[in-house]
Amino acid sequence: MGKQSKLKKIRKSQLTESQPQSQIVPEQFVKNIEKQGYSLKKLERSPEIPGKRIEPQV
Repeated sequence: MGKQSKLKKIRKSQLTESQPQSQIVPEQFVKNIEKQGYSLKKLERSPEIPGKRIEPQV
């Protein structure tokens, strides 16, 4: 077995081992965001960008 095939085999085995452990729970994302102080019910949107360029007054 060559070096490349050994590396490929190792990578495949690592992917199959890590996939079952990384089950993502949708509610967990929301809980993490709320712990950081954000609320999904009241969104703070960025201000609108003006269409024309405003020249600075000197």
